[in-house]
Amino acid sequence: MEHIRTTKVEQVKLLDRFSTSNKSLTGTLYLTATHLLFIDSHQKETWILHHHIASVEKLSLTTSGCPLLIQCKNFRTVHFIVPRERDCHDIYNSLLQLSKQAKYEDLYAFAYNPKQNDLERLHGWQLIDLAEEYKRMGVPNSNWQLSDANREYKICETYPRELYVPRIASKPIIVGSSKFRSKGRFPVLSYYHQEKELNAMANRAAGKGYENEDNYSNIRFQFVGIENIHVMRSSLQKLLEVNGTKGLCVSDFYSGLESSGWLRHIKAVMDAAIFLAKAIVVENASVLVHCSDGWDRTSQVCSLGSLLLDSYYRTIKGFMVLIEKDWISFGHKFSERCGHLDGDPKEISPVFAQFLECVWHLTEQFPQAFEFNEAFLLQIHEHIHSCQFGNFLGNCQKEREELKLKEKTYSLWPFLLDDQKKYLNPLYNSRSQRFTVLEPNTVSFSFKKLSSTKINKQMASSPRNC
Repeated sequence: MEHIRTTKVEQVKLLDRFSTSNKSLTGTLYLTATHLLFIDSHQKETWILHHHIASVEKLSLTTSGCPLLIQCKNFRTVHFIVPRERDCHDIYNSLLQLSKQAKYEDLYAFAYNPKQNDLERLHGWQLIDLAEEYKRMGVPNSNWQLSDANREYKICETYPRELYVPRIASKPIIVGSSKFRSKGRFPVLSYYHQEKELNAMANRAAGKGYENEDNYSNIRFQFVGIENIHVMRSSLQKLLEVNGTKGLCVSDFYSGLESSGWLRHIKAVMDAAIFLAKAIVVENASVLVHCSDGWDRTSQVCSLGSLLLDSYYRTIKGFMVLIEKDWISFGHKFSERCGHLDGDPKEISPVFAQFLECVWHLTEQFPQAFEFNEAFLLQIHEHIHSCQFGNFLGNCQKEREELKLKEKTYSLWPFLLDDQKKYLNPLYNSRSQRFTVLEPNTVSFSFKKLSSTKINKQMASSPRNC
C-alpha cells in the first residue's frame, strides 16, 4: 500500500474509445493493492489488474479534466478523465509503481489466496504429469531413453531435469553436444509420433545460427522465415495502433493491418508447423527444429506441429499438457517475454500470444476438431499476464524451483478445469477427430482479420465504411 497516494476519486469519466461523439460514463475510481476499479453510476464494475498494465500516460489537461490513458497487456485500452490534475497525477504515479514490480515475491500470485489448503494446492500442481505424457507417446522405447544427465541442471539450466534422448547417446556424447549449443541446449525429444506402422519423432535443438548440413548424412535442410522477437514486438505495436485508431474506415483498417505484418508472421509460424507435420506423416522422417536459443520459435513450431499431429492436444486437458511440455518445461522465458518484472523492455515479445492466435485460426478452420472454444484461449492469455497463478512465472524450471512456486502459489489448470463447461466447444466431435492429422490452409484468404472481439471483448467494434 506504500505506493498508493489516493485510494478514491469521484466524478471520473470513462470514455468510449470507439465513439466519435466522445460518449462517457461517470463514476468513482478506486485504487487497491492489486486492482484499479471503476464503478459507474449504474453500478457496473470495471476491474483492471495492476499486472495487466503495460503503460500509463497522463495527457495534457483539458477543460473537462486530466486524461489518463492505460494500455493493458491483454490488449485492453482504458481512457479516464479525472476532474482534478492533482488526483490524476497521484493515480498516475501510483500505477507506474504498482504495475512494475522489482521482484517475483511482490507479484500477485504470492498474495493470492483462493482458500485452499496445502493438500489441495499440491493436487492442483500434480494435475499435469509430463512423465505420463511421454508414456502416452510411447517412450521410453527401444530407440529412446530417459536421461538423468541434466538431473542437477549441470548441463543446461534452462532445460527440465528429465530429458528423453536416443539410446545410443551416452552421457559423454550429451555433454559434448551441449558444448556446441547456445546455453547448452542440446537436441532432445519433444514429441514422438506413433500411428499404425509409422514410427517417427520430432526433435528440438538450439544453437545460435542454423544447422550445418555437412555435419549430417541423409538430411534435407529447410529454412523457415519466422522473424525474431524484436520484429514481432514491433508488429504487434503497429497492429494495436491500428486497432486503437478512432473512426477508421474499412480500407484504412485493412491497409494498417497489412502494413503491421502481423498476419504474415502468423502465417510463417503456421507454415513451419505444417511442414513439420507433413515431414513426419508423409515422409516418415525425423525432424530437428532449431532456432537461435530454442525457447521462442522452437516452442511455437514444436507445439503447433504436435497439435496438428495429435488430437489429444486438441482437448482441454491435452492443451494444458502441451503448454506445460513445450513452453513451460523447455524454458520459454515467460517472465521476460511478458514483462512480469521491471526489466529490459527489449526482451518483451508476443511469442506465446502468436501461438494462441495460431491455435485460434485452427479452431476456425476445423470447428469440430477442438474440445475447447476461444474463451479458453482468451482466459489462458489473460493469465500469462495476470501473475495470479504460478505456472507462467519465471523463465525456466530451475528458476521456478528456486522460487518454490508449488509451495507458495497456485496452479491455473485446476481452476480452468473447474469452469470447464464455459470452455467447451459444442461442435466438437471426439470420435471423428481421434486419429485425424490436421492439414490447414494458410493462403491469404483463409485467414480472418484479427477482429477486436477475438482479442478482447471490451474492444469490440467494426470500422466504418469509407
